[in-house]
Amino acid sequence: DEMIWFYPDRFAPPEVAAAVRAKIEDRLDRMFAVLDAALAGRRWLVGERFGAADAYLFMLARWTRNMPHKARDLPNLRPYLARILDRPAVRAMFAAEGLGEPYY
Repeated sequence: DEMIWFYPDRFAPPEVAAAVRAKIEDRLDRMFAVLDAALAGRRWLVGERFGAADAYLFMLARWTRNMPHKARDLPNLRPYLARILDRPAVRAMFAAEGLGEPYY
């Protein structure tokens, strides 16, 4: 869905691209709301340790940093994303890639 949001013209004619983007925003909002609810009272998405699902969700959340509704604005996702960003390997990756704020 993020790909469609960033490039609606690849998936729809110009006259409906804005409507496609709005529809995708709604779908992403609902998806992140489900993930936010799933994270209530949990440190990581799956299990007791950081895993691949956490890294993937962090990447998806990062893509929302320039969208109207950001994953980081949800109450459970904000501290979750901060925990991931606090990981030394994640900080090192951002430094190696020359990526700055906003991180997510």
